[in-house]
Amino acid sequence: MMEQKKRQSNFELLRILLIFVIVAYHLMLYTGCFFVGLSKNMVIGFFLSSGGAITADYAFIALTSYFLLETRDCPVIRRFLSFGAQVLTLYVIRFVVIRSLWGLNTGNWFVEDFIMKGAWWFVTSYMILLLIYPVLNIIIEKMPRAIHGFVCLVLGFWFLWNGYTLQINTINDLLAFVFTYMVMGYLRRSNYRRWILPTKKRWMALIYIAGFLFTFLFGLYVKIPGVVANEDVANELIQHLIGKYAPIQFVMGIAVFFFFRSLPVKQSDKINQFAKNVFFIFLLHEMVMGVYWYFGRLDGMYPYYSTKGFLGWLLIYEASCLVVGVLVQKLYSRFLAPLWGTVIDWICKKCSFR
Repeated sequence: MMEQKKRQSNFELLRILLIFVIVAYHLMLYTGCFFVGLSKNMVIGFFLSSGGAITADYAFIALTSYFLLETRDCPVIRRFLSFGAQVLTLYVIRFVVIRSLWGLNTGNWFVEDFIMKGAWWFVTSYMILLLIYPVLNIIIEKMPRAIHGFVCLVLGFWFLWNGYTLQINTINDLLAFVFTYMVMGYLRRSNYRRWILPTKKRWMALIYIAGFLFTFLFGLYVKIPGVVANEDVANELIQHLIGKYAPIQFVMGIAVFFFFRSLPVKQSDKINQFAKNVFFIFLLHEMVMGVYWYFGRLDGMYPYYSTKGFLGWLLIYEASCLVVGVLVQKLYSRFLAPLWGTVIDWICKKCSFR
């Protein structure tokens, strides 16, 4: 059995950096910054998005897999309920704030399709993974290496097909999680020594940089007038480059994880403590954008701001997400977590769960 892993500051630093990348990416995505014509703001927006949230998502999934693959508790109902309590609390906060502003029957595409659904695709799949990972661990432990590799290959082709067809739904979201989990399990067989190239910092940085430059430069190329048939075709190609099931983003995400795994970061209580805010920032940042959008900022006209205004509002938005996430996390930890803990203790005791 491999050594039980413990959380380290290099991983907590990874969480912190990735969340700010995700916040920036979603601002660019929801406001259409890289779907407008070629301009300075479009270039900036696409630069910030080429290695953005999707790369970060797969780095997060790889990090989760890294720890869950070594977890022996089965079933982990308490962990599931604790996570669910946070999710429910933050969703209620989002619902109250957004519906108070926009109303219950708004019909606004931005509210209904992005703010109220947004990052929850990740949460739904993550919660399912928390329930099924013990079964996956048993399967991986008993599966011969060759069969394991074949399973990864089949899931990989399915993942590629979903990315090619842009078939985005809950089943395929979960597939992306399971595919990543199975790949990480396969790499675990060799103690994570190799991912395409040896998992040393320089090789992982090379994979990420190469993927980032290809995505960024090719995306700009197809946006040049006359290169492809029309703007719609260019935007569809960009969706394939940075979409939810983009294979290059998957590869970059795994590379980012391994880069930070081998990064020598001294244990820091400040980093570890601050990382507790990441989940709150993640689930509330779209709510913050909805508030700005309601008051006429960071809306569909954001890509057309002056470059100074474009960057200025990006910084203001990032800072706002940070403040809201930290504040809600502190309030939750102080007042709601003990109450939820009591309820969860009662449920676990009543149902004889550990």
